[in-house]
Amino acid sequence: LSAVSCSTVKPLASTITTDAAFSSFSLISFTFTLNVASFPAKSSEKYFSGNFMDNIMPKISSLGNAGLIWIIFTIVMLLFKNTRKYGYTCGLSLIIMLFTGNIFIKNIVCRLRPFQIRDYINLIINPPLDSSYPSGHTYASFAFATALLCCNKKLGIPAIILACMISFSRLYLYVHFPTDVLASIILGIATGILSYYIVNNKK
Repeated sequence: LSAVSCSTVKPLASTITTDAAFSSFSLISFTFTLNVASFPAKSSEKYFSGNFMDNIMPKISSLGNAGLIWIIFTIVMLLFKNTRKYGYTCGLSLIIMLFTGNIFIKNIVCRLRPFQIRDYINLIINPPLDSSYPSGHTYASFAFATALLCCNKKLGIPAIILACMISFSRLYLYVHFPTDVLASIILGIATGILSYYIVNNKK
């Protein structure tokens, strides 16, 4: 889901310190200080060395570009009677995400991205042009995946796994702060549950 860029970007002040350990991704662990000014910089030589993770993470991240993969899945579900209600639920979650996340929150907070603060970092993807908070990739992924999980656990679990991978890729690629992703996960889960409640309680 395409984001609307801020005309004036300012960092979001944060003084919370969080240790984020990603046990399912044993190749890398992070310790994050969530003060924007002191967010730890990566050594480009260490982290951008053309290794396996550098090759796979941009591909995983690209699955969430513009929410396209989730939009396609939604359309497919709408085509079949047995999954049409799933499609309504997931589609509503993406619409709510678009307005609350990309159109409203991003343009209110206008947070700088990590690579904009540590401008000596050499990104391995094209730099995003919109603001950092919340993470659109993460928000859309968890909104869709949670909505689908509420409808059907067998379909929802793989979607949650993919959502986690996309979210992690955004941290790995140094385009989001941990708070961007964490808040977006919470927003996405809440949006998915809300969408399920709206669709399934419609008279």
